[in-house]
Amino acid sequence: MPSIETMLFNEYAELPTDGATLIEGLPGHGMVALIAVEQIIDQLDMQHDGSVESADHFPILSYENGDIQDPVRVYSHSSTPVVTLVSDTAIPPDAFSELGETLVDELSDSLSRAIFLVEVPSVVGTEDAVVSAVGSTAELRSSFEDAEVTIETDEGLIIGPTGALASAFFHAGIPTAVLLVKTDLDPFVPDPIGAKVLIEEALEPLVEFSIDTTPLEEQAETIRADMQNTASQLKQLSNGNNFAESAYDKMCQ
Repeated sequence: MPSIETMLFNEYAELPTDGATLIEGLPGHGMVALIAVEQIIDQLDMQHDGSVESADHFPILSYENGDIQDPVRVYSHSSTPVVTLVSDTAIPPDAFSELGETLVDELSDSLSRAIFLVEVPSVVGTEDAVVSAVGSTAELRSSFEDAEVTIETDEGLIIGPTGALASAFFHAGIPTAVLLVKTDLDPFVPDPIGAKVLIEEALEPLVEFSIDTTPLEEQAETIRADMQNTASQLKQLSNGNNFAESAYDKMCQ
């Protein structure tokens, strides 16, 4: 019996026709992906193009500046070939697969590559965030070298929602990169400095845009407080639903 689709992609504006870079910003360790992508959306004044609706997986709404919206959203820019994905809520494990399929179906025609962001808990004294990268094609790996982004040489696993989405795009034949920021900070405490390092040392040279990251340092405490609720949701999910914290803590290790 075929699976029943429970997700809907609502498109509000026309997505880029081709050649765009997707930058993923789902809640994960340190909230680095979400913090980084929200800063990019704000700095580029990106347009809300679409949302993922699911009564089964995301039976909630979020709100901002008086507007009600779905928590999982896609943004684009009128002149910069960038598409971003954000979520105001931690993604439940039973939604991983279908979310990946939905986004691949809706976005693949617009994309030349997809970039995923992961904070990797480390035990080797890397409190100052260190960035490295892995990629699915020789062209991507060459772009890392051109951008002076270190290619990760260790073995590892990418799990959780980021791993599921990266897997979906990789298996759909879309060039897929994962940027890893290593730190020994608590993975369930929001890390705006890690997000700042990701933008400055990897995303800016790879995507060739300019993002003011000053607020991520100057407003670090405020950002941590704003993101803590989502980080707590993530920690609760990691403690159950067949999504063990021990496995999550070893993401990319």
